[in-house]
Amino acid sequence: MVFHGSGSDYFDEAERGAYFADVTEVNRDMALCEYLVESEQFVCPLAEMQVCSAASTVCAEGIRNEQEFPHDGCLIRAVLEQSNLSLDKLNMNKKLEHITEAYINKSEGDATKALQLALIAERGKEELEITGHEVLVFLGVKIALPILCSFAKDALYNKYKQIKTKKDAESAKAELLAHTEPLMAKVKKETVVTELTRVLTPEGIPEEKAKRIVEHCYNEVESDLGLENKSAASGKP
Repeated sequence: MVFHGSGSDYFDEAERGAYFADVTEVNRDMALCEYLVESEQFVCPLAEMQVCSAASTVCAEGIRNEQEFPHDGCLIRAVLEQSNLSLDKLNMNKKLEHITEAYINKSEGDATKALQLALIAERGKEELEITGHEVLVFLGVKIALPILCSFAKDALYNKYKQIKTKKDAESAKAELLAHTEPLMAKVKKETVVTELTRVLTPEGIPEEKAKRIVEHCYNEVESDLGLENKSAASGKP
């Protein structure tokens, strides 16, 4: 589920290293978030790319529990420790009950990955250079955060369904992290999909493809919350 294609061949030598580092960090964070939130095995992109000296065979084949992560020199452990998190204390088998920073990162990563793949399919790898990694990441934010808001509170969704600046995004994240009420579909799925599709089409993404991207991102959150069989028929599940 991790997008490994970087299109770095289309950058000059001076920019290639920075772009490769950005893509590597996105892949690392997405794989880690999927593992922590969805309890899937963790295939370390750093091990696959042979950039972590502590990596073992199991790192590239798939880690199934926290004891299999290397203890000395593991870059994943280091990243978590910088965030005051511990692999040994995380419960990997629990459905998402509240929005965490790790889950926000996962949702934004999922949206960015979907946009990257759609862009390549629609216009070819050259478009990655033209569009730019930061632009795609912010488009992912503009889709992921409103979707999360729609499961927190309808007023929050209405407030942030059109994120225009990074300041808007930071405010939305802060309110999501502070939200303590049960997560459920507070806005009709059809409404969310329709309105967020309109966010993508002005960026040159065809309507049908934009709709599929939004539906994919919505379904991912719905699945993580265990709400696949529920709907917000009248604003409530």
